[in-house]
Amino acid sequence: MNQIYSLEFKQRVVDLRYKDGLSAVQVAQKLSVEYKRLFGKEMTKNIVIGLWDRNKHLINHEHNDTTNKEMERYKSLRDINKDKYRVRKCLSCLKEKILEKRMYICNPCKETQNYKDGMVWHTNTSGIAV
Repeated sequence: MNQIYSLEFKQRVVDLRYKDGLSAVQVAQKLSVEYKRLFGKEMTKNIVIGLWDRNKHLINHEHNDTTNKEMERYKSLRDINKDKYRVRKCLSCLKEKILEKRMYICNPCKETQNYKDGMVWHTNTSGIAV
């Protein structure tokens, strides 16, 4: 069945993703009461992902200023020290960052408590550390 979403509702779903940084599950939970009132069924993460994919034109690009500033900074660093820096995804947060060539985890991730505490060992049912 084809649902007709208001422009305000679509904008709110897109803003929750790109402005507030929520996941599809979190957006579905946050808007579930309103969605059920409007359409009579539960809002799922697949509905949210579909709305994101079909409404990319509603993304306010002001939210991406930090990424643009980092890219501008990278271009200037690349001109100065192109052998020292590169753009790569941080292995912890999976965001594109400007890192030294030998680094794989960004500085904000290194400052988290999980990183400072060291490696967390998980054990399987036999009690052997994996």
